[in-house]
Amino acid sequence: MTEGVTFCISRVDALPITPLQKCHALNLQLRAHILFSLRHYTVSQTWIKMNLDNLVTERVRRWLSLPPNTTHHFLPLPAKWMGLDLILPSMLAELSQLGTALALHHSKDPKMATLGVLVCNRVPFKELLASATKRAANEAAKSLQLQRHLECLNGLKVQSILFKSLRASLTSRELSSWTGHLALISPTISSFAHRALLRSLATNSNLHLWGKSSSDLCPQCGNRETENHVLNNCPFSAQQGRYTWRHNAVLRLLVCHIQAFLKSPDELLVDIPGFRNPSELYTNILPDITVVHKGRAHILELTCCYEKNLETSKSFKLNKYSNPALSSKREIAFSVHTVEVSSLGFIPTTSLSSFCKAIEIPTYTQPDLLRMGEMSLRCSFFIFCCRHGPWPVSPSEPTFH
Repeated sequence: MTEGVTFCISRVDALPITPLQKCHALNLQLRAHILFSLRHYTVSQTWIKMNLDNLVTERVRRWLSLPPNTTHHFLPLPAKWMGLDLILPSMLAELSQLGTALALHHSKDPKMATLGVLVCNRVPFKELLASATKRAANEAAKSLQLQRHLECLNGLKVQSILFKSLRASLTSRELSSWTGHLALISPTISSFAHRALLRSLATNSNLHLWGKSSSDLCPQCGNRETENHVLNNCPFSAQQGRYTWRHNAVLRLLVCHIQAFLKSPDELLVDIPGFRNPSELYTNILPDITVVHKGRAHILELTCCYEKNLETSKSFKLNKYSNPALSSKREIAFSVHTVEVSSLGFIPTTSLSSFCKAIEIPTYTQPDLLRMGEMSLRCSFFIFCCRHGPWPVSPSEPTFH
């Protein structure tokens, strides 16, 4: 079986596809080459985990450029939980043994049924043998396997933080879209996203923890250098305009959609060069986007934030613009909407949809949302690459391939 797993990995490794696509290809190869052996030979789960699982997880880590200490528990999770949907050999073995036991248990041959009773104590998920159908038992077993990995991931103090926060703030569809899109973009950007999500980027705090750096401090400002610090909170980077550059790059994509559908009597005010400035309407506030539609001003405020702060950022902006009429130069009614785009490209869509509905334009399509998320992610990657170096005077916005 070791040779079979090694053959599968080598065959997939040679394919000219992205790392995340290789994970899907590896699933197919493992099912084709080791499922027969797992069904017909009794091998301990401990041996499979120590040998076969390790072969798979080590190669996947190499594909994604993940450090050796990165957890593998996210690998089998589905896309809606930000996993790679990779089935490990130990999981295949459990399902194979359960399948054999179910065939014996439901057999009409009394001898086979008797044999099923004898082996049931050595079968994983033996409580499922009484299920009405084999399909129901298999689905329940898969669910239990995923729940087990999810519980192991949630038990981690550091690497689980962003997973928990994002599952609480976003829908399964929003998370699945992000995971699926990563498989289609540059492997370098995709790898960066996964390492940031798992909090295993080569920041000074991690390098110091791994014994690779003498200090965990940011050389720019002297604060502890975490991934959140580099991508969102470094005062030195903020002063240089790095985060503003990312914010404005996403803002331009937001405005492009609005411009395409806005009707001629409506007014569009945007707080970036090249558009009518919000100062035409306000005295002491500058919202990112204001659309005056049918005698009402609709504010859309964009925040590019840390993954843990999606809800906090929304509340902060709603509080900040709780009464924009106090700063208005006209007597006009207001409505306030927010959109949060995280540094890794996650986007809650509910408020954005309500803004489009309010100004009577089509909602942003899924490709539009993915493009905005990728823009934020690519900008964050460039910010990370320049964390210890100079910042360009006029950096160009990332391009899509």
